[in-house]
Amino acid sequence: MSLKNERDTTIQKVFARHNLGSLPNIPFSNEVALSLINRIKSRLMDLEKDMQDKKISNENELKTAWDHYMEANDRWKNIEAQKQAKLEIKTGILKRIEEKENECDSFELQLSNVNLSHIDEKENKMVRVTCSLFLFGIRGLSLSEHIMLQSSNFSLNRAVYRG
Repeated sequence: MSLKNERDTTIQKVFARHNLGSLPNIPFSNEVALSLINRIKSRLMDLEKDMQDKKISNENELKTAWDHYMEANDRWKNIEAQKQAKLEIKTGILKRIEEKENECDSFELQLSNVNLSHIDEKENKMVRVTCSLFLFGIRGLSLSEHIMLQSSNFSLNRAVYRG
């Protein structure tokens, strides 16, 4: 096979394979073959440019998708950290509540062991003082009368009847 026939056959295969359009009848003259080869080169350069554009577009899309993924990942990490912090706060509060309940139970136990007659005596004195102050203010007793009532050990009932 001669070089011209091989050239013409290769051009026909390339045009048919890549759907580059119609061809004149074989054999091609040198000018026609050169023109067809230039068309193939031009189409190849267009395809390479399209491929570069697609590559840049894909890289941009990939970068954008990656940035969105990283932002979502950061938001997720922040939310997880907030949830963990809230869980730790809740655990601390529940622990403090339990400590306070234990403290209350301890105080109740201590209170049940205290001599109640002693508390009743103190409470009676406090009630007497409160009632005396009440009588002093409401009944119109003078300060000297109030002091006299306290110093002469009058009972609360006598102070009330006196007024």
